[in-house]
Amino acid sequence: MQIYRIGGAFYDMLHLSLTMRKEEVLKANAIEGLGLQPGAKVLDWGCGTGLSLRLLYPWLRDGGTIYAVDSSPSMAKRAVACCKPSDVLKYHFLLRDGLDLPIQEEVDVVIASYSLGVLSTDQFDPALQGIWKALKPGGRLLLLDMYVPTEQPWLRRVYQKATISFANKVFRQDFSETLLPAANKYFDTVSISHDEPLMAVTFVGKKRELPLDSSPAQSS
Repeated sequence: MQIYRIGGAFYDMLHLSLTMRKEEVLKANAIEGLGLQPGAKVLDWGCGTGLSLRLLYPWLRDGGTIYAVDSSPSMAKRAVACCKPSDVLKYHFLLRDGLDLPIQEEVDVVIASYSLGVLSTDQFDPALQGIWKALKPGGRLLLLDMYVPTEQPWLRRVYQKATISFANKVFRQDFSETLLPAANKYFDTVSISHDEPLMAVTFVGKKRELPLDSSPAQSS
């Protein structure tokens, strides 16, 4: 996506000013709800400029491992700069599209914050399958993404249309109807909530023992 090729600092300024930091509050609350303990292993799928990494730090500063995956060099460069590695908190960065995750150990949690929605719908399954394989048995996926309500008061529809006209540069309106069903193939729903003013969905899923309709190739 072209928007992810701009400088990381400019992207942060644009993103935070447009959302008035409401997305970061939503994300912070969702991460808090995970109840991460020192020593946890977390994968930030589509880490961008590291906004989620900053929110993970208070929970893992006493020990943990963070894997951060992103396909944009400019975004990943800024993400690296925001990290605070120590003897007990390790970071591993992978410059990849996320469809192939050569991680050497299984993780406890995967966070995908406004990242899966930029994929084409035919990439949802391989991306979610890769996330499923990266998680430990019983591991959890925290998915935050754009959600487009279908029925709104007229004033909110005006705001929604203006927002979507910009968001469609990155997201598609149809993915909000297809992303969660794709996720449910690999994850049992623990919780799901919608923030209609923010046009956001927060999904927490627990790794299924096997994907629905799994084939030998998928479950290998």
